[in-house]
Amino acid sequence: MGDMDTAETFKPAADASPDCHLQPTAGLDDSVGELQEGMDQFAETVFSVAQEAVDGLEAAAEYVHTTDGRQMLATLQTFIKNNPGVSLTVAAAFGFVVGRSIRRD
Repeated sequence: MGDMDTAETFKPAADASPDCHLQPTAGLDDSVGELQEGMDQFAETVFSVAQEAVDGLEAAAEYVHTTDGRQMLATLQTFIKNNPGVSLTVAAAFGFVVGRSIRRD
């Protein structure tokens, strides 16, 4: 009698729709879709940042090709006078990097 109760208990599960075993994979499919969307967004962001870097390098190259050394020096001096905090920070970082590279040799 106990065996029959157990068999009857599990019978509805066996008779259930064949799609019932696919439900756990539906969540997996959703996760794959979300991961793909995230990868696409990440790729777009990386491409955008890379494009901005290329544009900046092109502008810098154009500036170097069209500007003589004296004019560049005057521009640099003006920048330093107008932005002393930034200039000191850049100089300190540059000095730190140079000092570390000399010490490692």
